[in-house]
Amino acid sequence: GLNQPDLADLFGVYRTVGMNIYFFNGKPNSINLIIWNLLAHEISLQISKLCAPEPRQDLLAMLNPVFSKNMESMCSWSKQKSGEREKDPDGVLQSYWIALMDFDAPWEEFLSWKEFILNEESANVQGEQLVYEATYSILMNPHFLLAK
Repeated sequence: GLNQPDLADLFGVYRTVGMNIYFFNGKPNSINLIIWNLLAHEISLQISKLCAPEPRQDLLAMLNPVFSKNMESMCSWSKQKSGEREKDPDGVLQSYWIALMDFDAPWEEFLSWKEFILNEESANVQGEQLVYEATYSILMNPHFLLAK
């Protein structure tokens, strides 16, 4: 089977050849896109489980304090009924976006993402599923993929 360094090679890695440093295998291809999709799915799934009634303590312990606070707000917000969370008065979505995306995308990307999260189709989605969708859509955003 593939070990961890082999998987990293499929995403693209820097290698030293003599005194020169080169980036190998970094262009998007079918293999690394499938792996990234699976990875984004698993990361989003694990993050969404932090909103479970009894979240895994080992995952909580790995979070930095700022992201942990964002997760608490996001989990509380995501459990509200859609009419209550529509306006997002406390800026929960903006804080979550910045925690994951930082400022690597234009403001218009955030507004589009927020509209996607607050759209009519998401009205009946709550809790863990909503956090999963919010996280996955950030991780699959081209600005995130290109900047990270």
